[in-house]
Amino acid sequence: MLRTLAIATAISGLVFFLSISGLAYFASHPPSYPNGEKAEKKAEDEKPKEEERSFRGYINFIFPDALAIFTFFLVIATIALGILAGIQIEFLRRAEHIAADSAKAAKDSADAAKQSADVASANLQAIKDIQRARVFLETITTTFTYNDQTNKITSATFTPVWRNTGPTEAREFWHATSYKMLEIKETNIQFSKPPPAPNLMTLGPHGGGKSTPFTLTADLLSEVWRGTHKFILYRRVEYKDIFSDRDIRHTEFTAQLILARDPGLPVMPDDRPSAGSIPNFTDFEFIGPQNTAR
Repeated sequence: MLRTLAIATAISGLVFFLSISGLAYFASHPPSYPNGEKAEKKAEDEKPKEEERSFRGYINFIFPDALAIFTFFLVIATIALGILAGIQIEFLRRAEHIAADSAKAAKDSADAAKQSADVASANLQAIKDIQRARVFLETITTTFTYNDQTNKITSATFTPVWRNTGPTEAREFWHATSYKMLEIKETNIQFSKPPPAPNLMTLGPHGGGKSTPFTLTADLLSEVWRGTHKFILYRRVEYKDIFSDRDIRHTEFTAQLILARDPGLPVMPDDRPSAGSIPNFTDFEFIGPQNTAR
Protein backbone atom coordinates (compact mmCIF):
# COMPACT_ATOMS: atom_id res chain seq x y z
CA MET A 1 0.00 0.00 0.00
CA LEU A 2 2.77 2.44 0.94
CA ARG A 3 4.78 1.46 -2.15
CA THR A 4 1.82 2.15 -4.44
CA LEU A 5 1.26 5.47 -2.67
CA ALA A 6 4.91 6.45 -3.17
CA ILE A 7 4.78 5.63 -6.92
CA ALA A 8 1.56 7.57 -7.34
CA THR A 9 3.04 10.54 -5.48
CA ALA A 10 6.16 10.52 -7.67
CA ILE A 11 4.06 10.39 -10.87
CA SER A 12 1.81 13.17 -9.60
CA GLY A 13 4.85 15.34 -8.81
CA LEU A 14 6.29 14.77 -12.27
CA VAL A 15 2.97 15.57 -13.96
CA PHE A 16 2.66 18.67 -11.82
CA PHE A 17 6.14 19.81 -12.82
CA LEU A 18 5.52 19.18 -16.53
CA SER A 19 2.16 20.95 -16.38
CA ILE A 20 3.64 24.05 -14.80
CA SER A 21 6.55 24.13 -17.20
CA GLY A 22 4.19 23.55 -20.18
CA LEU A 23 1.94 26.41 -19.15
CA ALA A 24 4.97 28.62 -18.75
CA TYR A 25 6.19 27.68 -22.24
CA PHE A 26 2.91 28.13 -24.11
CA ALA A 27 2.12 31.34 -22.30
CA SER A 28 5.54 32.92 -22.98
CA HIS A 29 5.97 35.81 -25.49
CA PRO A 30 8.19 35.45 -28.55
CA PRO A 31 11.75 36.50 -27.82
CA SER A 32 12.83 40.05 -28.64
CA TYR A 33 16.22 40.84 -30.19
CA PRO A 34 18.46 43.88 -30.42
CA ASN A 35 18.10 46.13 -33.48
CA GLY A 36 21.20 44.70 -35.12
CA GLU A 37 19.86 41.22 -35.00
CA LYS A 38 16.28 41.91 -36.19
CA ALA A 39 17.16 41.32 -39.82
CA GLU A 40 18.90 38.08 -39.09
CA LYS A 41 16.10 36.75 -36.88
CA LYS A 42 13.24 38.02 -38.98
CA ALA A 43 13.01 34.87 -41.02
CA GLU A 44 12.90 32.70 -37.96
CA ASP A 45 10.25 34.90 -36.34
CA GLU A 46 7.98 34.48 -39.38
CA LYS A 47 7.87 30.68 -39.09
CA PRO A 48 4.43 29.19 -38.61
CA LYS A 49 3.07 29.12 -35.11
CA GLU A 50 2.63 25.37 -35.31
CA GLU A 51 6.37 24.84 -35.72
CA GLU A 52 7.18 27.40 -33.00
CA ARG A 53 4.86 25.58 -30.53
CA SER A 54 5.97 22.06 -31.48
CA PHE A 55 7.16 19.33 -29.05
CA ARG A 56 10.74 19.96 -30.11
CA GLY A 57 10.34 23.62 -29.33
CA TYR A 58 8.94 22.65 -25.90
CA ILE A 59 11.97 20.42 -25.22
CA ASN A 60 14.33 23.22 -26.32
CA PHE A 61 12.44 25.57 -24.00
CA ILE A 62 12.76 23.20 -21.08
CA PHE A 63 16.37 22.21 -21.70
CA PRO A 64 18.05 25.14 -23.47
CA ASP A 65 21.48 24.16 -22.08
CA ALA A 66 23.31 21.73 -19.72
CA LEU A 67 22.57 23.87 -16.67
CA ALA A 68 18.83 23.57 -17.32
CA ILE A 69 19.14 19.75 -17.64
CA PHE A 70 21.07 19.56 -14.36
CA THR A 71 18.48 21.80 -12.66
CA PHE A 72 15.65 19.59 -13.92
CA PHE A 73 17.12 16.41 -12.51
CA LEU A 74 18.00 18.26 -9.30
CA VAL A 75 14.35 19.22 -8.95
CA ILE A 76 13.30 15.59 -9.61
CA ALA A 77 15.79 14.34 -6.99
CA THR A 78 14.56 16.93 -4.49
CA ILE A 79 10.97 15.84 -5.06
CA ALA A 80 11.97 12.18 -4.63
CA LEU A 81 13.84 12.99 -1.42
CA GLY A 82 10.82 14.89 -0.15
CA ILE A 83 8.59 11.91 -0.90
CA LEU A 84 11.00 9.52 0.83
CA ALA A 85 11.22 11.87 3.80
CA GLY A 86 7.44 11.94 4.04
CA ILE A 87 7.29 8.14 3.89
CA GLN A 88 9.99 7.84 6.56
CA ILE A 89 8.17 10.31 8.78
CA GLU A 90 5.00 8.29 8.39
CA PHE A 91 6.90 5.10 9.30
CA LEU A 92 8.37 6.82 12.36
CA ARG A 93 4.95 8.11 13.37
CA ARG A 94 3.47 4.62 13.09
CA ALA A 95 6.44 3.11 14.93
CA GLU A 96 5.96 5.66 17.70
CA HIS A 97 2.30 4.72 18.03
CA ILE A 98 3.17 1.01 18.00
CA ALA A 99 5.83 1.54 20.67
CA ALA A 100 3.41 3.57 22.80
CA ASP A 101 0.72 0.89 22.44
CA SER A 102 3.26 -1.83 23.29
CA ALA A 103 4.44 0.09 26.34
CA LYS A 104 0.85 0.60 27.50
CA ALA A 105 0.08 -3.09 26.94
CA ALA A 106 3.19 -4.07 28.92
CA LYS A 107 2.21 -1.72 31.76
CA ASP A 108 -1.33 -3.07 31.78
CA SER A 109 0.03 -6.63 31.89
CA ALA A 110 2.36 -5.74 34.76
CA ASP A 111 -0.48 -4.06 36.66
CA ALA A 112 -2.72 -7.08 36.10
CA ALA A 113 0.04 -9.43 37.26
CA LYS A 114 0.64 -7.33 40.38
CA GLN A 115 -3.08 -7.21 41.10
CA SER A 116 -3.30 -10.98 40.70
CA ALA A 117 -0.33 -11.45 43.01
CA ASP A 118 -1.90 -9.13 45.59
CA VAL A 119 -5.18 -11.02 45.41
CA ALA A 120 -3.38 -14.37 45.76
CA SER A 121 -1.37 -13.06 48.72
CA ALA A 122 -4.52 -11.70 50.36
CA ASN A 123 -6.33 -15.02 49.81
CA LEU A 124 -3.39 -16.96 51.28
CA GLN A 125 -3.27 -14.65 54.28
CA ALA A 126 -7.03 -15.04 54.75
CA ILE A 127 -6.66 -18.82 54.70
CA LYS A 128 -3.87 -18.61 57.28
CA ASP A 129 -5.94 -16.33 59.50
CA ILE A 130 -8.87 -18.74 59.38
CA GLN A 131 -6.90 -21.96 59.80
CA ARG A 132 -4.16 -20.96 62.23
CA ALA A 133 -4.12 -21.67 65.95
CA ARG A 134 -5.51 -19.02 68.31
CA VAL A 135 -4.97 -19.44 72.03
CA PHE A 136 -7.11 -17.50 74.51
CA LEU A 137 -7.79 -17.54 78.21
CA GLU A 138 -10.92 -19.61 78.71
CA THR A 139 -11.38 -19.22 82.47
CA ILE A 140 -9.65 -19.07 85.85
CA THR A 141 -10.76 -21.81 88.20
CA THR A 142 -10.58 -21.37 91.97
CA THR A 143 -10.10 -23.98 94.68
CA PHE A 144 -10.35 -23.15 98.43
CA THR A 145 -8.98 -24.91 101.45
CA TYR A 146 -10.81 -24.63 104.79
CA ASN A 147 -10.21 -24.95 108.47
CA ASP A 148 -12.54 -27.77 109.48
CA GLN A 149 -12.92 -26.36 113.00
CA THR A 150 -13.69 -22.73 112.14
CA ASN A 151 -15.03 -23.36 108.58
CA LYS A 152 -12.98 -20.39 107.43
CA ILE A 153 -10.97 -20.17 104.23
CA THR A 154 -7.27 -20.71 104.76
CA SER A 155 -6.10 -20.25 101.15
CA ALA A 156 -7.31 -19.94 97.56
CA THR A 157 -5.63 -21.53 94.55
CA PHE A 158 -6.21 -20.07 91.08
CA THR A 159 -5.58 -21.96 87.82
CA PRO A 160 -5.79 -20.22 84.42
CA VAL A 161 -7.21 -22.46 81.67
CA TRP A 162 -6.27 -21.84 78.05
CA ARG A 163 -8.09 -22.91 74.90
CA ASN A 164 -6.87 -23.22 71.32
CA THR A 165 -9.90 -22.08 69.32
CA GLY A 166 -8.22 -22.71 65.94
CA PRO A 167 -8.57 -25.81 63.72
CA THR A 168 -4.80 -26.43 63.71
CA GLU A 169 -2.37 -27.11 66.53
CA ALA A 170 -0.42 -24.55 68.55
CA ARG A 171 3.21 -25.64 68.69
CA GLU A 172 5.95 -24.87 71.22
CA PHE A 173 3.34 -23.53 73.62
CA TRP A 174 4.69 -22.08 76.87
CA HIS A 175 3.25 -19.90 79.63
CA ALA A 176 4.50 -17.76 82.46
CA THR A 177 2.84 -16.10 85.45
CA SER A 178 3.61 -12.95 87.36
CA TYR A 179 1.58 -11.22 90.03
CA LYS A 180 1.85 -8.28 92.40
CA MET A 181 0.26 -7.44 95.71
CA LEU A 182 0.11 -3.66 95.59
CA GLU A 183 -1.17 -0.96 97.87
CA ILE A 184 -4.53 0.28 96.75
CA LYS A 185 -3.16 3.68 95.66
CA GLU A 186 -0.38 2.15 93.57
CA THR A 187 -0.84 2.76 89.81
CA ASN A 188 2.20 0.97 88.37
CA ILE A 189 0.77 -2.29 87.11
CA GLN A 190 3.18 -2.80 84.21
CA PHE A 191 4.87 -6.20 84.04
CA SER A 192 8.08 -7.16 82.26
CA LYS A 193 7.98 -9.89 79.67
CA PRO A 194 8.94 -13.21 81.29
CA PRO A 195 11.69 -15.36 79.70
CA PRO A 196 10.64 -18.36 77.60
CA ALA A 197 9.86 -21.48 79.57
CA PRO A 198 12.14 -24.50 79.04
CA ASN A 199 9.25 -26.98 78.90
CA LEU A 200 7.29 -26.59 75.67
CA MET A 201 4.03 -28.30 74.86
CA THR A 202 1.53 -28.59 72.02
CA LEU A 203 -2.14 -27.67 72.10
CA GLY A 204 -4.11 -29.64 69.54
CA PRO A 205 -6.96 -28.22 67.43
CA HIS A 206 -9.60 -26.86 69.83
CA GLY A 207 -7.54 -28.35 72.66
CA GLY A 208 -7.05 -26.88 76.09
CA GLY A 209 -4.33 -26.63 78.70
CA LYS A 210 -3.82 -25.37 82.23
CA SER A 211 -1.19 -23.03 83.58
CA THR A 212 0.69 -23.61 86.79
CA PRO A 213 -1.63 -22.76 89.73
CA PHE A 214 -0.82 -20.03 92.24
CA THR A 215 -2.09 -19.67 95.80
CA LEU A 216 -3.09 -16.74 98.03
CA THR A 217 -3.34 -17.10 101.80
CA ALA A 218 -6.34 -16.03 103.82
CA ASP A 219 -4.43 -13.00 105.13
CA LEU A 220 -3.75 -11.73 101.62
CA LEU A 221 -7.37 -12.32 100.65
CA SER A 222 -8.45 -10.30 103.70
CA GLU A 223 -6.24 -7.38 102.67
CA VAL A 224 -7.89 -7.40 99.26
CA TRP A 225 -11.34 -7.50 100.88
CA ARG A 226 -10.53 -4.62 103.24
CA GLY A 227 -9.35 -2.52 100.31
CA THR A 228 -5.85 -1.84 101.62
CA HIS A 229 -4.21 -3.82 98.83
CA LYS A 230 -5.02 -5.09 95.38
CA PHE A 231 -3.91 -8.31 93.78
CA ILE A 232 -2.83 -8.03 90.10
CA LEU A 233 -2.28 -11.15 88.00
CA TYR A 234 -0.30 -11.21 84.76
CA ARG A 235 -0.20 -14.18 82.40
CA ARG A 236 1.51 -14.55 79.05
CA VAL A 237 1.61 -17.47 76.64
CA GLU A 238 3.58 -17.78 73.42
CA TYR A 239 3.28 -20.35 70.66
CA LYS A 240 3.79 -20.97 66.95
CA ASP A 241 1.28 -22.06 64.34
CA ILE A 242 1.75 -24.59 61.54
CA PHE A 243 2.25 -21.91 58.90
CA SER A 244 5.50 -20.44 60.19
CA ASP A 245 8.39 -21.47 62.40
CA ARG A 246 9.54 -17.88 62.76
CA ASP A 247 6.41 -15.97 63.71
CA ILE A 248 5.73 -16.18 67.44
CA ARG A 249 2.10 -15.71 68.46
CA HIS A 250 1.21 -14.56 71.94
CA THR A 251 -1.69 -13.88 74.27
CA GLU A 252 -1.35 -11.91 77.49
CA PHE A 253 -3.69 -10.49 80.07
CA THR A 254 -3.53 -8.41 83.23
CA ALA A 255 -6.40 -8.81 85.68
CA GLN A 256 -7.30 -7.65 89.19
CA LEU A 257 -8.87 -9.98 91.77
CA ILE A 258 -12.36 -8.94 92.85
CA LEU A 259 -13.98 -10.40 96.01
CA ALA A 260 -17.74 -10.26 96.55
CA ARG A 261 -17.73 -11.33 100.20
CA ASP A 262 -15.47 -11.33 103.25
CA PRO A 263 -13.13 -14.34 103.00
CA GLY A 264 -12.79 -14.30 106.82
CA LEU A 265 -16.38 -15.35 107.33
CA PRO A 266 -17.11 -19.04 107.93
CA VAL A 267 -18.32 -21.09 104.98
CA MET A 268 -20.49 -24.03 105.87
CA PRO A 269 -19.75 -27.31 104.11
CA ASP A 270 -23.01 -27.22 102.19
CA ASP A 271 -22.20 -23.74 100.85
CA ARG A 272 -18.70 -24.54 99.72
CA PRO A 273 -18.13 -24.61 95.92
CA SER A 274 -16.87 -27.82 94.38
CA ALA A 275 -13.22 -28.15 93.50
CA GLY A 276 -12.24 -26.53 90.24
CA SER A 277 -15.37 -24.35 90.00
CA ILE A 278 -15.69 -20.58 89.96
CA PRO A 279 -17.24 -19.35 93.23
CA ASN A 280 -19.70 -16.53 92.94
CA PHE A 281 -17.69 -14.39 95.35
CA THR A 282 -14.42 -14.29 93.31
CA ASP A 283 -13.79 -12.76 89.92
CA PHE A 284 -11.01 -11.20 87.84
CA GLU A 285 -11.36 -7.87 86.07
CA PHE A 286 -9.09 -7.15 83.11
CA ILE A 287 -7.17 -3.90 83.52
CA GLY A 288 -4.15 -2.09 82.11
CA PRO A 289 -2.56 -2.09 78.64
CA GLN A 290 -1.20 -5.64 78.71
CA ASN A 291 -4.25 -7.38 77.25
CA THR A 292 -3.35 -8.36 73.72
CA ALA A 293 -3.46 -11.31 71.36
CA ARG A 294 -1.61 -11.73 68.08
